[in-house]
Amino acid sequence: IRNDISAINQILKNKKVQINSSNKKGYFLDADQVESIKEIIHLVDMRKSHCVESDDRILSILGKVLFYGKQSFYDLADMLYISEQMVYKECNKLKKHLQTQYHENSIKISGDYIENESSEEQIRRLLFKLLQDFVSVNKTKYIQEMEHLLCGYFTEARYAQLYDVVKDFFDVHQINIDDKSMDMIVGSLYICIQRNDCGFLVNQPKVSKNSSIADLLIDKLQNEGFHITEYDKSCLYDFLWCIKISDRILEGEGISN
Repeated sequence: IRNDISAINQILKNKKVQINSSNKKGYFLDADQVESIKEIIHLVDMRKSHCVESDDRILSILGKVLFYGKQSFYDLADMLYISEQMVYKECNKLKKHLQTQYHENSIKISGDYIENESSEEQIRRLLFKLLQDFVSVNKTKYIQEMEHLLCGYFTEARYAQLYDVVKDFFDVHQINIDDKSMDMIVGSLYICIQRNDCGFLVNQPKVSKNSSIADLLIDKLQNEGFHITEYDKSCLYDFLWCIKISDRILEGEGISN
């Protein structure tokens, strides 16, 4: 118990809270620290409830693997507040889901570890497919799903900033985009930007295209300071074609609802 209390106090050190001890009272908290402890417990409870649903957990596991590399069941159990046995079940559920829904076999489970064995371009194509399903199935929840998938690299303020820049661009060019398509476009761009910011870059020759609306949009984002490169274009073009709008965007013909 003494070692556990010492470890807890070390964690609480930055919060200026401490569990005290005495021969008469045993372990105790000062009265003026009780509210601080309650606040800390509340934050922990919120974290526990953040990934209650299995679907949220497998997204968090996938995000952790894609952004931080090979993961142990022990570390994932600690992150998700579940047992290692449950982590094992969730990892296999994730692997099966990717295989059946996306024909993706890059997730490997070996011993007590899970890892990804695919290129950055393949990772982005998978993330785009997941994004498309998020928006198509439940538009009101897709931001939450993006948060799980991007594993701490999603901020609503930055996403909103990107959304405003993209919307303004289409307004200037008098191109009307339906809400779901706009969410998919902005989401795919945001994924590229966050992956680039984390150092996960697509390494392939520059895509050769004429001056199209899509090219101009990427140029606009670069000028606005967003970390998106010429090498991102291949995945983005394919995704825009996939959601059945790029054939008109790339020709500069415009889109109407």
